[in-house]
Amino acid sequence: MVYGKTCFKVDRESTVEGESNIKLAYLKRNDMTVEVVASKEKQPISNPIEHLRNIGKTYLVIVVDNLDRAIADLDRGGVEAKLPPTSFPEIGIRLAIIEDNNGYSIELIQPIPKDNN
Repeated sequence: MVYGKTCFKVDRESTVEGESNIKLAYLKRNDMTVEVVASKEKQPISNPIEHLRNIGKTYLVIVVDNLDRAIADLDRGGVEAKLPPTSFPEIGIRLAIIEDNNGYSIELIQPIPKDNN
């Protein structure tokens, strides 16, 4: 489970009344809680740019200091990168995409310093 492998534990899960397609999860690590909102519709990642245009409600972005190290750590924990670290100098980031155990996308980004563009 991705959440567990990133040191977050699922504190609780729920749904939104009247919205059977939406699921909420509250992830906890120490005194920090993150709310993740997702729909049950899953989209495969075949084209990363198109994927970014169609992410809908099922997306979480985490900024990391070292993308390669973060992906290597996740890989050692059994989490496969659905999109390996990829540079987008035109928008100043490197990014990778992983999926949680329900297939929801989690984007890890590392800003590219301006003098490296």
